[in-house]
Amino acid sequence: EEGGGIDVTYNTLLEEGDEESDLGSIPNSFRQLREHHFPLFITYNKFSKMLQGTYGIDSQKLTTQPRSYVDDFSAEEEDDDELSSKSSSINKSNLPRQNFVDYKSFHTNYWPHFSDSYKKNLDCELVFSEFSVIKGSNPEVDCLSREDYRAISVKKYPTFCHNRDKIYDLFQQYEKMKAQRGDYDSIDR
Repeated sequence: EEGGGIDVTYNTLLEEGDEESDLGSIPNSFRQLREHHFPLFITYNKFSKMLQGTYGIDSQKLTTQPRSYVDDFSAEEEDDDELSSKSSSINKSNLPRQNFVDYKSFHTNYWPHFSDSYKKNLDCELVFSEFSVIKGSNPEVDCLSREDYRAISVKKYPTFCHNRDKIYDLFQQYEKMKAQRGDYDSIDR
């Protein structure tokens, strides 16, 4: 038998977003799981749906946000310092969640909107991954301040050690656009 007896049709990995079609046979409640569902391999989003289904949580009620907040946040006259302090004080778990932003959607939906002066000589994929350094380096805060980002170890994070202000500017623009659209990325979870 080829392949050591493993049926390769069942040997696939799922990625974010595949759950609608590939995980559709798994119920949206832990109480409805049966023996044939195990071992259970699910995405974070499916796990969240199952928790909501098990406990009767209405996700729309959890994410409803008064309209005045969105209007206040999108005001064009905010400068970068106000945006930085405002974004760190926002309870992001209460924002309406529309679309998950992975690299592909970042490249398609966000990158083209950045100024060419920022994008010049910067790689989109590296910029997107660097945002996780700004957002994920310190669990005590939502994201690093510009000063803290400038001060992080060059040995530990060498990629943009000479362009940190440009990267931080792009990060602030990305966070603002993401909030206006109601999108979220893996670190917002």
